[in-house]
Amino acid sequence: MADMSGKSAADGKAAAKTRSTDDTNRHTSPLDQKKQEIVNLTQEQKQELQKALSDIPAEEKAAYTEALSTVPHLVQTESGDERFLRFADFHAEKAAASLVKYWRLRKELFGSDKAFLPMTITGALRDDTETLDIGLAMLLPNDCHGRTVFYFNQSGFSSPPIDKESMHRVFFYFLHVNGESSAAQDQGIVFLENYEGYDLYTNWDRPFIKRCQEMRGIFTNKIRAIHFFTGRGSNTVLNEFIFPMIKFILGLRLRLRFQSHSGDSQFMRKNMLSKFGIEPRGLPESMGGSFSKNDFRNWLANRKQLEEQRTTKTYSNSPSDSNGSSNNTSQEGGVS
Repeated sequence: MADMSGKSAADGKAAAKTRSTDDTNRHTSPLDQKKQEIVNLTQEQKQELQKALSDIPAEEKAAYTEALSTVPHLVQTESGDERFLRFADFHAEKAAASLVKYWRLRKELFGSDKAFLPMTITGALRDDTETLDIGLAMLLPNDCHGRTVFYFNQSGFSSPPIDKESMHRVFFYFLHVNGESSAAQDQGIVFLENYEGYDLYTNWDRPFIKRCQEMRGIFTNKIRAIHFFTGRGSNTVLNEFIFPMIKFILGLRLRLRFQSHSGDSQFMRKNMLSKFGIEPRGLPESMGGSFSKNDFRNWLANRKQLEEQRTTKTYSNSPSDSNGSSNNTSQEGGVS
């Protein structure tokens, strides 16, 4: 009888636990349930990622292997497994390919002398501060859906002439910054590209555009939309030559997320973008918004301070103390 009583009590506890779990699930949103599934899958998927990395030929992952041997703490903190797994929706082979491409491209753009420095304004980007400060590329305030907005002013390349290799590094840096935030990864990123007054014969550079697209493809960002602005008139050259070429480079999936806009009225621009969730506060002043050059420089100053604090903390701890994750702050992803 004692055994039966004990068994009944155990069964009762199990049933109560089941009811409690069911009640919890009923009061948990689908998004929270999905997040919990991701947490539960992470360790298993990390093992699969390591297996996928081991299957990649040595010559293809040479830069990644070099980074592992020389700066393992940067591999952990700046290109952690979870970041690339999230980007790849936890497909190990895709995550491994992106991780290897990340380090290959990082070394190609920054060279051996800077690729293995921290990806910070005073580290890997130390020779590109003038290009950064010009503001041809910048992270704007998030849109009303919580998505990062990345502004890129193609029309500003000619006055004064911009070092395109330096601009590639700046482009890489901003995408890297956005990829730090898991929230930015979940919500995705929107690109605004300004072609107003674009001089085709001076500025058209297919390799440059192709390299930018390569960066879009390997970074931990889900691209939600790409908006191109041509300025006044229909701009036949852009619409009939440049944009079809760019859409071809983008590929089928991103081609469907591509929007081109014409018109030079600031009121028109604001109305166009408000339909897509981008408010005037999230537009640069040159496009009729309220985000000023000073706002951008304040962001850079705050970001630099954050990076210095992180670098001090990283080097004061052993590499094993890092877990590859980053705290979400106002300097990650979009601007607050």
